[in-house]
Amino acid sequence: MDADLKYADIRFTDLTGADLRYADLTYAYLNYADLTNADFQDADLANAVLNYADLTNADFQDADLEDATLVEADLKFAKFSGATVTDANFDDTYWHETMWTDGVRYDTNQA
Repeated sequence: MDADLKYADIRFTDLTGADLRYADLTYAYLNYADLTNADFQDADLANAVLNYADLTNADFQDADLEDATLVEADLKFAKFSGATVTDANFDDTYWHETMWTDGVRYDTNQA
């Protein structure tokens, strides 16, 4: 997709199945968004805010989530394989079969 969505305010939005590969979402606000099955492969989400978002089965493979905030997000079946998560905040997130940066699936927070 390669979209420029820097600083976008898309809180509470239904983006189920959205193709956001290679998108620039730095500093974007996605609080409470429904991002079920969204594709964020190779996207830049540095400093993005995804608190309380539904990220069920979202694909963050090779994405940049440096300094992103995902507090209380639902990460069921989400994939973070190869993602950069330096200083990202995953406090109180829900994990079930969530694939972490090492390519292994976990049911507990690995951040």
